Amino acid sequence: MLSNHLLEFFALDQATPLQFFAIAGIFLLVASTLFGDYLNQWGFSMQQKEIEVDEDLPNFFKAVRLSQADEVVLEAQNIKDNYGIEIEDPRVIERLDETEMPKRSIGRTPWYQVLSNPEYSDAFYYIGAFVEEREKLIKDADEEEGNDCEQSDIILILLNLGAIPDEVAKSFDFRSGFQADFLVNMKKHQDNFYKEHGVKWGHMTEETIERYLNFKHLKQGVDNQRVKS
Repeated sequence: MLSNHLLEFFALDQATPLQFFAIAGIFLLVASTLFGDYLNQWGFSMQQKEIEVDEDLPNFFKAVRLSQADEVVLEAQNIKDNYGIEIEDPRVIERLDETEMPKRSIGRTPWYQVLSNPEYSDAFYYIGAFVEEREKLIKDADEEEGNDCEQSDIILILLNLGAIPDEVAKSFDFRSGFQADFLVNMKKHQDNFYKEHGVKWGHMTEETIERYLNFKHLKQGVDNQRVKS
């Protein structure tokens, strides 16, 4: 007697999605059983496992070209010496200043800053301190010699306003010869800082970093106590 229970390999009805999941589950079960070790090595695994990838890449500081290192080092030194501000971590500058000729170097620019892109530096008419005798390439609005580099330095300063004390930034005057006034204002800020806090203003060092971290931890502890109370 026929039961009318026929076996159909595929039928498009309400049970079709379940059939797909069942086929996929059977496939994964068979694949993981027969080829589990290979799948784990290739990174196809249901478990969390850190994949060790050896890309054979050198340390970043050992892959920076000398010209790339000089670009950052000389710009940072120029801004620090002539304007009294610090735009780069001195530990990074020290490391870059010791850069040697790399065996394998980074292509194009390794820096995430606007002026490292030639399209932007050309658009700003920017000639950095790393360019030898750049004053001969810069034409400003006056006939006075010796202040031509301000034409390019002002671009770097405006892009790093966050590194400039507020009172110095507010007194910043966009005129020819501003470098001397800018440096004087930085000196005044340092003197006022010492009078107000009793601590000598200075650039970033290991000591100032340690003091800042201690201050930050102390401030966080005080804030946590206020929240609890």
